[in-house]
Amino acid sequence: VIVFFGDHQPKFEDSFYKKILGKSVKELTPEENMELYQVPFVIWANYDIEASADERISLNYLAARMMEACRIEAPPYFRYLSELQKEVPVITVNGFWGKDGKFYTSQEDSPYDPLLQEYRLLQYNNLIDNKHRVENFFD
Repeated sequence: VIVFFGDHQPKFEDSFYKKILGKSVKELTPEENMELYQVPFVIWANYDIEASADERISLNYLAARMMEACRIEAPPYFRYLSELQKEVPVITVNGFWGKDGKFYTSQEDSPYDPLLQEYRLLQYNNLIDNKHRVENFFD
């Protein structure tokens, strides 16, 4: 199984964006700015796997998506991420898209705040809180 992805498009001068978008990067809405970070990804296997196209996903979900596509038994944390993705398909530092199709900035309230708070706590437990880390959930 091979996964190809990038984390952003190449950086261009603001004059280039102004020419193709009709306005400078500084004038973009937060949602329009996020569109600049879209990159395709490919999950390839040398056996038949589920195909998908035009899937909106953020990098935090890519490993879970790969396990799902390849029918690999995922640890609980990755199953949790697959369920979270159904509610909040894209999460970035600048904002996120909810399943309602609306883009929310990181600073505004949303109906997804309880889910995102739970996700923050799990990330903290996994990455920082070594003393209380729930090993069998993440491994």
